[in-house]
Amino acid sequence: MTVSQLNALDPDVYTEVYCTASIRRFSMHSGWWYKGCSSCHKQLKKREDATALSCIDHDTQIPLPWYRVEMTIYDKTNQATVMIMGTEAEQLFGISCKNLVNKRFYPTHETVPEEMEKVIDQTYLFLIKVNSYGQLLVTNIFPNDQAAPSSTQAEPNTATPDRLSYQRKRMTEGSSRALFISDSEKRMKSDAQNKHTTTVVSSSTSLFPEKEQYEKKTD
Repeated sequence: MTVSQLNALDPDVYTEVYCTASIRRFSMHSGWWYKGCSSCHKQLKKREDATALSCIDHDTQIPLPWYRVEMTIYDKTNQATVMIMGTEAEQLFGISCKNLVNKRFYPTHETVPEEMEKVIDQTYLFLIKVNSYGQLLVTNIFPNDQAAPSSTQAEPNTATPDRLSYQRKRMTEGSSRALFISDSEKRMKSDAQNKHTTTVVSSSTSLFPEKEQYEKKTD
């Protein structure tokens, strides 16, 4: 699917789609991470009667830095804004949000780390869906050299490359043995054929003893 088609995506028709696109820039107006719940990753909030942060589902929690990044992707047809979060963002940037936040001091959430900047203009295959907020959310990401899976795929070959190599080797060796028979093997084969011929002649002579005796009397 192209980026233009992605912008016109009908979530009632398509639950998830594949789109190959490049990353143009990151939108930092909402920052690139938030303080999340260590259990469910929902954003923690301060209660009016408390200073500690709490989750609406898990009460007071120790904050866990969690990615939430808006980025613009593009191809030759158009550009679109998508959201990438959590483990998918970790996969893209190659580092966890917690480690990146602790790695160096950032004056504000709007400061873009080098680890994020290095993927700008890189092309990926994105798996995208429309979330409950109407945003295009990246649910998986692949290197650009991996084609999107098709609805019909050939049956997998049960033989492994090593097994196929071994089978080809056996066939080659068998052909070589058939083409290059040694002299000793030829002599053994010839002797066996001569022995078989002698046995057949002797057996056929013994089958007609009356004929031999009649011929002697006639002489």
